[in-house]
This record gives sequence, C-alpha cells and structure tokens, in this order.
Amino acid sequence: MITGAGADVARRLARLSREGANRRDMVRQVERLLSRKPRSVWFYTGEAMHTGFAHGAIAFYHAEGVPELSWLTAADSHVCVICDGYEAHGPYLIEEFPVMPAHG
Repeated sequence: MITGAGADVARRLARLSREGANRRDMVRQVERLLSRKPRSVWFYTGEAMHTGFAHGAIAFYHAEGVPELSWLTAADSHVCVICDGYEAHGPYLIEEFPVMPAHG
C-alpha cells in the first residue's frame, strides 16, 4: 500500500509540476491526497479482502468435500488473458485450483 500511495503522490506531483504549481501548492495537494485514502490504498485493501474471501471459500469447499472448482469471470471485455485462460481450462481439482488473485 505504501508503494501505491507513493505512486499516487508521484503522479500528483508530476502533474502539478507540468502545470507550474509552486512548492506550497504541491505540499497542500499532497497533504489533501494523503488525508483521505488514496486510490492505491482502496485498491490494495479491496485486493486483500477479495483474497481473504477467496481463500476462505476454497477452504470451506474443501472441508465440505467438494472435489472440483471452476474459475469464473465476468465474461466481458475487461477480463484479462490470465483469468480467461483459467476459466477455459477448468474445472480444477480443488488441490490444483489456481492461486487467487491471479494478478495484482
């Protein structure tokens, strides 16, 4: 999350520099950015939550004796090549189910 927040700050400073902002304006903008959750913090928090839910679901299915799982996508234009491939090659034995998330 820190790396992501740093990237958010770097993008903001680069934009402000291109716009000719002075030091004081840059400091204010960075303080404002970091006083609320930057985009990267939301992303990584969401990623951690989804990972936890996925691992919990897999453990539950395993405990209940479910032998296979299928990788499902949204089946839209936003699905990446990795997830599309995982969906195409399923179902998987539960012990061989691909690690989630497939990317980050």
